[in-house]
Amino acid sequence: MLPTRIRAIVVDFGGVLIDWNPRYLYRKLFPGDDTAMESFLAEIGFTEWNQQQDAGRAFSLAVTELVKRFPSYAGLIQAYDERWEESIAGPLQGRSTCCCRCSKPDWSCTG
Repeated sequence: MLPTRIRAIVVDFGGVLIDWNPRYLYRKLFPGDDTAMESFLAEIGFTEWNQQQDAGRAFSLAVTELVKRFPSYAGLIQAYDERWEESIAGPLQGRSTCCCRCSKPDWSCTG
């Protein structure tokens, strides 16, 4: 029997491999005021916005669009973007390329 070639790996960061929750960051930015934090997340439509990235929208584009819609929250939205880069995207950038040699990091290949 020949070994099977792995064609794709599906990864879900949302609480499967990494205990991810935007409230971990926003509790620090809204110290002691969970009501204000929840109001902020509801007002910007965080859950719906995040689902669009899960569907494949580029994170950088999503952040730019959200800041345009809510300029008064630009600092809070950009803090999330910076935290994403530090904790998730940054460490993954150095990973090897995927099996189909498309030059994408192995975690982002759809090939």
